[in-house]
Amino acid sequence: MVGDAAALDPLGPFDFVVGMHLLGYAASRDALVQMGKSVARNVRPGGRFITEILHPEVSRTPGYYRKYGIEYFLADDLRDGDEVGFSLHLGNTTTPRLTAIYWTLDTVASALAEAGLADLRRVNPELSPQGRTQYGTAFWDDFMRKLPHLFLDCTKP
Repeated sequence: MVGDAAALDPLGPFDFVVGMHLLGYAASRDALVQMGKSVARNVRPGGRFITEILHPEVSRTPGYYRKYGIEYFLADDLRDGDEVGFSLHLGNTTTPRLTAIYWTLDTVASALAEAGLADLRRVNPELSPQGRTQYGTAFWDDFMRKLPHLFLDCTKP
């Protein structure tokens, strides 16, 4: 299915809606609200919306996340609506520079609340036993110290 997440027709209701790398495509705060309303139309009361945004403490050091398959091109003083660049590194292949829009947690929280979603909470990732076994704990130290993304969980009242 291909469509505009800010104008999604009802498909649900679903218990969970997951929108990974979704909110970074909102070109304005109003588009964030409209995306939230699309989610709210498609999740049942008591259902949850799981999403993520760029972490406010993401490292600005060039190459910091390269060994994890991603590289960010970020200004030191990111503000709402700023464009951020990134490339994915998949084996010997690197994507062209891709772009997304940066939104602060406060802006996302207020937009989702305006859209009818509530009880927003931050969720930090945890290192899986499989990741620890495959790469060792030390491999993940930089990643866990400066998480690139912040996961959010909210509900529809």
